[in-house]
Amino acid sequence: MLTVLERIRIVPRVREHGDVLVAAIILGAIVVVLLVATLPETGGEMVYAFDDAYIHLAIAKNLVRHGVWGVTRYAFSSSSSSLACRSIP
Repeated sequence: MLTVLERIRIVPRVREHGDVLVAAIILGAIVVVLLVATLPETGGEMVYAFDDAYIHLAIAKNLVRHGVWGVTRYAFSSSSSSLACRSIP
């Protein structure tokens, strides 16, 4: 529990940064609403919005787990669309 003195010190900070707090709460509410609305459309699974994100994560996973730069663990493949990833074979 907060003491009376601690509560008194918190109130000016909330008033000072209240707009940011309200904006963060609204943003969080929007994210939750969108998540709840879209999960039934994907069968309850999270999906990547773009295939580039999946490709980059697959390359990173296979590089760490198997030491292979590619979307599969079996062979090298230059599948990335990122300029940074293309320069590192």
